[in-house]
Amino acid sequence: MSENVSQANDEDVKIIMMFDRCRTGSTTVLRSLAAIPGVASYQEVMSGIYDYSYQKFLLDAMDASEQNKARFRSEGALFLFEDYIEWLKATAKSTYGDIKYLVVECKIENMSVFSAQWHNPMTGFWGNEFLRRAMKISDGVIFLRRMNVVARLSSHLAASQTGIFHSKDGDQTKALETREIKKLQTPADKLINVVAQENEFDQAFADFLKQNAPGATLLKYEEVFSGENGGFSDGFRSEMAAIFGGAAPEMPIMKKVRSLSEREIIENYDDLVAVMRKDAKLSNILQYMEI
Repeated sequence: MSENVSQANDEDVKIIMMFDRCRTGSTTVLRSLAAIPGVASYQEVMSGIYDYSYQKFLLDAMDASEQNKARFRSEGALFLFEDYIEWLKATAKSTYGDIKYLVVECKIENMSVFSAQWHNPMTGFWGNEFLRRAMKISDGVIFLRRMNVVARLSSHLAASQTGIFHSKDGDQTKALETREIKKLQTPADKLINVVAQENEFDQAFADFLKQNAPGATLLKYEEVFSGENGGFSDGFRSEMAAIFGGAAPEMPIMKKVRSLSEREIIENYDDLVAVMRKDAKLSNILQYMEI
């Protein structure tokens, strides 16, 4: 154990690893789950932007111990990941009191920071060292995926231009009403390559979890928020109740508001759809798009 790790007995706290990308409703889901009694959560633990991030934990541990520096050189940056999760447990218990579940969110965009590439179209998906360690310490796995990759990319573009990534009381909508958004004008064939690569990776990731984590819960953004007025669906609540001892969030903790549609964001949207229709591998995306 590193010098940073509490020796508290936390075996009663179950670790739920949640994987997702940005603009998939993950913040709303994560905060809603944390509102369940006995549940705590930490978001984007591999991004390095929070004081509780693994990067900070790793740097602090290396500053405190010559032995840790030597282990870093010989074993790689993930040598303290299991210790980090134990530290997160202790931190959550001291912050939130008696908890039974800790949800640890990892963005797919951040997961390759400490490990080599894990997906090759020629040889398939094999995972990486971080994923292997994450699954080793997990009591449950959630993968939240936005099937409409085009909508995810459009949402990210609008958020980047308004500076509002998480709306409250329709503030992004109000900003869009008074600010002209520069539309995406990337050629359809180039844009479709991005869409196809992300779609392929996420499908391979989902298949990997099915094979290596039989109890993994695979969620689709489009179904999670399909309840009345953008609320949680009954199916989502049932799946969460199965994970969290019968408890599930009633309503999203953050209100979902309308942003610009992908058709309004992408200048050559119809051209993109036309190209996508020729690719059978993208049929699982087209069914969610405005055509």
